[in-house]
Amino acid sequence: NLALRLVQDDALCEIVALKRKEARRRQALMAQLLAPHAVQADPGSFHLWLALPEGWRSEASATAAARAGVAVTPASAFAMAPGHAPAAVRLALGLPPHDALRTAAARLREILARAPEDLDVTE
Repeated sequence: NLALRLVQDDALCEIVALKRKEARRRQALMAQLLAPHAVQADPGSFHLWLALPEGWRSEASATAAARAGVAVTPASAFAMAPGHAPAAVRLALGLPPHDALRTAAARLREILARAPEDLDVTE
C-alpha cells in the first residue's frame, strides 16, 4: 500500500514541499525572463498569467505564440461570459524543462515587442 506508506513516512509532505518549491522557481524564472511584462500566479501553482500590453487581445496573442511554437491559453477560455476576459494569456510551467521555458519566454518577448497590428494571425 504505497499511499499509506507515503503518508506514514512523511514522504508525501516532502514531495508536496519539493513540488511547491519547483513551482516557485519556475514562476520566478519566467517573471524574470518576461520582464517588464507583468505576470501573476498563485505561489504553489505550475502556471502563471502574462498580462498583455495595451491594445493586445489574448486570442491573437495565443495564435501568434502558437505560430512561434509556444502554447499558451487565452484568458477568454476561462471567462464565465464572453467579452469579460482580461488581456492576458495563461502559461503552463509544469512539464517543460527550464531550457524550454527560457526559449518560450524569449519567443513571447519577441512577439510582445511588436505592435499587435503587425501580427499575422489570419487563418
